[in-house]
Formats: sequence, structure tokens, C-alpha cells
Amino acid sequence: MKNQLLKILVSSLLLLTAFSATVFAEEDIPKNLIKVQLDSFTEKNKTLLAITFNNHEGWHTYWKNPGDAGLPLKVELHVDKNKSPFPLKDLEWPVPKKYRESGDQIGFGYSGSYTFFYEFSKTDLLKLEKKSFELKASWLICKHVCIPGELTIPGEIQNGQFLSALSSGNGPQNTDLLKLKLEALPKVEPIPSYLTLELIRGKEDKSLELRATINQKIDQPKVFDNNLLLPFPLSPFDFQHEEFFRNDYSFMAQTPIGWDGEYSTPVIDLPQNGVFKKPYTIRALFYDPIIKRTYIIEKTFKSFSNQFIPAPSNLQKWDYVKPGKIPNITDTKNSVLEKREDSSLFYYVVLGFIGGLILNIMPCVLPVISIKLFELIKYRQESRKSLLRHNLFYTLGILVTFLAMALSI
Repeated sequence: MKNQLLKILVSSLLLLTAFSATVFAEEDIPKNLIKVQLDSFTEKNKTLLAITFNNHEGWHTYWKNPGDAGLPLKVELHVDKNKSPFPLKDLEWPVPKKYRESGDQIGFGYSGSYTFFYEFSKTDLLKLEKKSFELKASWLICKHVCIPGELTIPGEIQNGQFLSALSSGNGPQNTDLLKLKLEALPKVEPIPSYLTLELIRGKEDKSLELRATINQKIDQPKVFDNNLLLPFPLSPFDFQHEEFFRNDYSFMAQTPIGWDGEYSTPVIDLPQNGVFKKPYTIRALFYDPIIKRTYIIEKTFKSFSNQFIPAPSNLQKWDYVKPGKIPNITDTKNSVLEKREDSSLFYYVVLGFIGGLILNIMPCVLPVISIKLFELIKYRQESRKSLLRHNLFYTLGILVTFLAMALSI
């Protein structure tokens, strides 16, 4: 839950960045960050609704598991202005890309053109025939700043087709392209024999680790451009940064997992004996470095190894640098040290000042400052000793509160 709260906090900061960017750098943000196109077509006796998003160059949105921060794209269908959305059966989302973001954050999402597909049964289409609809899409799109956005697409359903002003006309050429995109969606496949998946107790308290080991020589740089494993969201598992270990003939990817069960309702404790009360099926996108193709794998865990097992001594940790760049282990360590040496106290003080300034000019905070000033004016007739005592206890209260928060983490 702490990690989930951290992600929510980071996402909120991204939205706050969007607010400040609108004020200070509006000229750098294009007006139309996303264009949307709506199509419907029949494939293998199934009617599919295709929603194609086209991001402005250099901007990206987020996948179901957005990574360290961000919010996944969301689509809802409302029929005849009903407040409750019509249940959508979405097909697998396209394979996302890996993004290196500011603050050493890693995100997973989409840039350029990408399409989501939704399947409708004949029964659904009979219910929807000749009815009006509103398709509502919302997103967070990022580059140097992050901007929340949304779009409502009105239309009507006729003869099993979703017609709107954003429909492309669904010509043969466009339908062929959509079918190619549909075919390229990741599919569930068996776990290959050269891949071993293990779930073990984590090094930290109330944590686990998912380990994927390949005992073959692989194209490691390509793995860096993606993830070896990219898990789908699964409560109460909080999947974190994937870490890499390697030697010349073996490769291991290790994903730390925070356990959020203690904050669930009802509480789900991480079992001390290593046996879950109910099985958990972990689904993940697997970039197969042997056949160089991404597909979905699934494994159900009834239990986990109840002891933390360090990475094998014959494997060396391979730190992430940048997608597409082949890191040298020694060079990577040196670059981390150089980065730390370059950081200065003044740099962090400036960042803290800017953060505090932005926080205090927010509409929910600014009025409170004036209220506090009026409260302080009430004490203007008191002695210096009394004022000093008030200020000391006020400051002490702040320090004790933040110290208590720090100790609780």
C-alpha cells in the first residue's frame, strides 16, 4: 500500500506539473495532443469496435500497468445517456513501450498510433440497435510535462455499426490495417521450457520477488529496450522495478513485489508459512529473447518459497542505463557515483523551494494562509516571551509530526 500511495502521490505531482506547465510553459504544449478515430467492422462473424489514438509526436500515454507513475487510458461506453457505462469486452491491449522519465521513473505506454479493440455479441448489438451512444475516453499524456485529457464521442448504432463524426468511413484499406493490428495483439501462450518462474519471499519485510531465469545466451540489449516480464496489475501485488542479473550463459530478471494485502478490506496477510489462502494467477507480457517476440504467459501460485534467496553468485547485477544502450557493469557503477557527486545541496534546496511555492499557491492551500495570518494577528498584543513560546511549540509540533511520519515508513 505504501508503494501504491507513492504512485498516487507521484501521479498527483504529475498532474501538478501539468498545472504549473499550463501557467509557465503554455507555448510548449500543442493544442491537440491526441486525435481519436472510431471504426467498427466484422471479423470472423464478430463485430469489433476499434478506437485508434494518435499521439502528438514525442508524447506518450500509459498501459494498464503504467509503471512508477501515470494513469492508464480509460474508455467507457454510455448508451442513451445512461449514467452507468455499458459493459465493454475489451481485447488485449497492444504491447506497450518502455519509457525512461524524469526522476529515474520508468513508465509503460504508447506513442504514435495505437488501437484498442472491443468485441460485441449479436445479443449486445440487438440491444444497442438504433440507440445513441457516447464514448468517453480519458488519459494522462506526458513528455516534458504531463497533461490530463478527455474526449466524448457522440454517435448512433445502426446495422451493427458505430457511426460518429470521428468514424473514418471504414474503407477497405483502413479495415485491412485494423485487421493487421488485431492480429498483432499479444496472445496467451504456454511458458517455454527455457523459462523458469519462481515466487519467493522478498528481502524487505512483507514483500515478495518474482524471478524469471533463462539458461541460454540471449540478446540482452533488446531485453533492456523492453522488460523481460511486464506483469498485469494484480491486487494485492505491487510490482516494482525489474532488476537484471547475467553472465555469459544465463540471464535472470527479478521483480520486487510489495504486499498491499494488509490495507485490503478485509485484510489479507502475507502468509508466514508461504501458503496462500487462495491461489494467485500472475499474468505478464513476456518478451521472449530466444524467438524475439512478445506474448502473454500465466502461472498460478498456490504458495511461495518462504525464504529469501539472494541472486546466484555467478550472476552479476546489470544496472539499467537507457533503452538501446548496452551498459558495461563497471561503467554503470562509475556513472552512478559521478551522478551523486554532481548533486549539490543548493540544487535540492532550489527544488524544495519551487515545490513549496507551487504547493502554497494551490487553491486549496492559499486561502488557509490568510486564515493563519489572521490567527497570528490576534497575538500581536502579547509579550515577546509569549510569542516566542507559541512559535517554538508550533515548530516543535511540525517537527514531531514529520518525524513520526518518517519513523512509520
